[in-house]
Amino acid sequence: MSATPGPVRRQLEFLLNGFNFYGHRERVAADDLLVRSRAGEVLSGAGSRLDGVVAAWRDRALGPGVPSAEQLAPLRAAQRTRQRLQDAETMLSASPLAHADRTWARLRTESGVLDLLLQHDLALLGAAQAVRQAADGLRPDALPDGLGAVDAALERLEDSLRQRGEDLAPPC
Repeated sequence: MSATPGPVRRQLEFLLNGFNFYGHRERVAADDLLVRSRAGEVLSGAGSRLDGVVAAWRDRALGPGVPSAEQLAPLRAAQRTRQRLQDAETMLSASPLAHADRTWARLRTESGVLDLLLQHDLALLGAAQAVRQAADGLRPDALPDGLGAVDAALERLEDSLRQRGEDLAPPC
């Protein structure tokens, strides 16, 4: 079993009902998919919220006629943030699975890689939640300035995904 500190285990148990902490070789892929699925659900909710805020802004800010480039600047900024969010969702779904071969299992148990992976899982879920919270805090009248918090949270999520991917790379 893992030497993962109690608080990390408790947080993951709370966030991921049915998560097996990569304890059985046969369930490694299922556990990994569960983590990514939950993070994807959170990001999807953030995207929906962002879409709703943009739609509300569009209804209020753009009147009849052809809008000027200055009027469309908040819309373009929101579209860039939405694209980043979609790219992060793609990066999440395309990230490598944890390996279940004997070498990977031996390295996990002997070198503490499992603890590192669990900490990455918690960081990934926390970063996804931060994106969602930032999106939930958006208001149509605060565009484009309010997008800064979402972009900062997305940067943290992207860093978490990159680091997790590096640590999940198959051993050489």
